Amino acid sequence: MTEYGVRKYAEDEGLGNSIEQEKVGTDLRVYLQNPDGVMAANKELDDRRALLELKRWDVDVIALPETNRNWQQEWVRNKWKREVKRVWPHAKVFGASLDRPAQPEAGYVHGGVSLIITNCWASRIMEHGKDFLGRWVWVTLRGKKQERLTVAAMYRPNQGYTTDGPLTVWAQQRARLQDLALERGDTAEVDPRERCLTDLKKWVDQRRNRGDKVVILTDANQSLSDRTGTFSLCNLVEECQMHSVL
Repeated sequence: MTEYGVRKYAEDEGLGNSIEQEKVGTDLRVYLQNPDGVMAANKELDDRRALLELKRWDVDVIALPETNRNWQQEWVRNKWKREVKRVWPHAKVFGASLDRPAQPEAGYVHGGVSLIITNCWASRIMEHGKDFLGRWVWVTLRGKKQERLTVAAMYRPNQGYTTDGPLTVWAQQRARLQDLALERGDTAEVDPRERCLTDLKKWVDQRRNRGDKVVILTDANQSLSDRTGTFSLCNLVEECQMHSVL
C-alpha cells in the first residue's frame, strides 16, 4: 500500500506537498488509498509494514476504501483493531460494510471502508457513525474554538451488471436497495452508483447544517471530467460547493 505512495512522490511530480515533509504545528495529515483489501491471507506482514510506514509519515487520519472485509463480524473488527493498535496503541479504528451481505458469516465481503484516527486526534473524536450499506464511515473531530470537522471515508462501486453474479459490491447494494424500495411500494429500478452520491449529498448537507466542516476521502470510481450518469461525482462536488484536491 505505502510503496505506491513512496513511488508517487519519488518518481512523479505528485500533488501537494512531499509526503516526507514534517508537519507544521498542529497540522492534520490525512492519507487516502484504496488498498484492495486488508488482512488478506498470508499478508499480515504487508499490513504491518504499511501501518509502520504511515506512522513514520506521522499520519493522523487514514482512509481505506475497498477493504473487502465483513465488518459486521466481531472477530474481523477485533483482528483489525489489534493490528492497528500494535502500531498506534491509542488509535481509534472504524469500519463499515453491507449490513446484510449475501454471505453473512463470511469474513470476506466485497467493498467496505475503514477509517483510522491516530495521535492526539483520537482523543478529539466527538461522534462517529457509518452508512448501513457500508458505503462510508465517518468521525467528527473537535477543533479549536468549538470547531467541528467531520471526516468520512467512502467507497462507491464500479458500474456493475446483473450478469456479474450476486457477490459484487454493485450487485449486493442493488439487491439491498431494491428490497427496501419494494417495501415502500416503489418498483423503479435502483442504480447503486447514483444512489451512493445522492445519499452522500443529503448526508453532507445535514452535517453542514449542523455547522460541521466536511472532508470526504473517497474512491468514487469516476473522474470529475466524467459526467456519465444522471448524478455524477462532478455534480456532487458542484452542488455541495466542495473543493477537490485532485
